[in-house]
Amino acid sequence: MGAPPGAPSVTAVSKVWFVSERRTEGVTGMLVYRVEDSNDKGPYNNDANEAVESLGWELQEAHNHGSGHPGPRHERGLRGFTESHVFGFASRSEAAQWFDGWLGKLAAHGYRLAVYRVPPRDVLRGSNQVAFIRRLGHKPIVSCDIRSALGADTREV
Repeated sequence: MGAPPGAPSVTAVSKVWFVSERRTEGVTGMLVYRVEDSNDKGPYNNDANEAVESLGWELQEAHNHGSGHPGPRHERGLRGFTESHVFGFASRSEAAQWFDGWLGKLAAHGYRLAVYRVPPRDVLRGSNQVAFIRRLGHKPIVSCDIRSALGADTREV
């Protein structure tokens, strides 16, 4: 299956499609790596069902209190975000580091790694995360299994 015109280059690696991080001629924008479910919701603010909501609370509790996972209001560089922004990461490695220990649980609850190409004007870059405006109809250019895309957990939670 070929990429649509103007789409970034992709390479098959271990049966998962990864987006190359090199520039593709004629295509502008930043690649943003976001953990989300099939309804485009992230794990922190998801009330799809009781089990998913419980995982979100578990993540919030584990990522609070000096854990190196500042909330958006406490992260340097994310000033000015609104309810229109959703959150992700500037690289796969940043996403893997942020969710290390949680990848198995996230996968079990249906979360995947989605990769978006976002116009620079719609991105706020923080010290750990990025916030971006996902405009109406904006779909990921790639969506794949979170464990295959980010690797195995290196620690247990």
